[in-house]
Amino acid sequence: MTFLKELVEKREVKYHVLIENVDGVGEELAGLLASFDEIISYKKLVQEFIGDFVSRKYYSNYDYYYLSKNMKKNTDPEILAAGSSYSMFGLSESGFSKSVLNLSLASQDLYYSHKIVKEALKYSRNIKYCIIGMSYYSFHFDLSRSEKEAEKRINRVYYPIFKDSHHFEVIDSTTSTDMNFDDNNLSFLYHIIFNKIKLDQTIVDAVIVHDSYFNNNINRELFSLLGNIRLEDMELLQKIEVGQQRAEQHNQLLVHNETVKENTNVLENLINYLSEERITPIVVVFPATEYYQNFFDPEFKAVFYEVMNSLANTHKFKLVDLFDSDDFVESDFLDMDHLNEKGAVKVTNMLNRVLDSL
Repeated sequence: MTFLKELVEKREVKYHVLIENVDGVGEELAGLLASFDEIISYKKLVQEFIGDFVSRKYYSNYDYYYLSKNMKKNTDPEILAAGSSYSMFGLSESGFSKSVLNLSLASQDLYYSHKIVKEALKYSRNIKYCIIGMSYYSFHFDLSRSEKEAEKRINRVYYPIFKDSHHFEVIDSTTSTDMNFDDNNLSFLYHIIFNKIKLDQTIVDAVIVHDSYFNNNINRELFSLLGNIRLEDMELLQKIEVGQQRAEQHNQLLVHNETVKENTNVLENLINYLSEERITPIVVVFPATEYYQNFFDPEFKAVFYEVMNSLANTHKFKLVDLFDSDDFVESDFLDMDHLNEKGAVKVTNMLNRVLDSL
């Protein structure tokens, strides 16, 4: 209180800014505060700033922080999972009978799955099984040749971590993993009040605290390809139309024969690596709705099994194909080809039985 009185009485100071906690302000203190030109509540500042900081920096590029932290997580899980959105949506980590680390992400191809597995195994030495999430079209898909997805996901997620853009040319190496706060009117306070390095690490630890990609702030419904519409609320003709559109989007990949050859080598190298590490590879093809299946080109399945049968002649791995399994019904799906939590629990229970048999 004495300090405030002295500060107010210094007439040569023409502009006063006070940072304080205004909770429980008494009458005498309120009178002193009235003498200041501007009052900044420290408590309010922290609440607003941290909220802004988290949403702008961490949730705007959640995949980067989720992967970069959990890939180096030394928790010694027994199961490591990698793959595309099918295994990201299609596994319920808490339902496994063994501990699991799921590093699957949307649009993750075999090339980056391989890199993720190798990096994760540097830190988790207790892995006994590796789930490789796939679809029939996975051999035809190369993220680095998908310009729109590559620009978004390689620039923002994979290149900052691995410094490897595969076939994609990274023109601007600046990524959004480092947020510039110069445009924030509180940026000067950020640099003065907070220790940037410690704050970054503290918030990463606070935001990425879950063993699953999904949590109270990030749920499956946020990523539904149907938007805010629930599959069960759609008319039949609409389901058929949307299923056709989704399947035909993937059918365009069928022409990428060179990609099939490259991805065959990638998967073979991954299986070899896992075998050398005495880890059992489990390739899982995830289910899709009938609305998607009915328009999905059967040539994908033919190519998939041609490759897998060839690999099976010389390599040991387990293949679990659930693509058109009768065990799944419409209420198990979030959209045309991604499972909801209920469907993910079904897959997890099936995989528990597979793991018990190995």
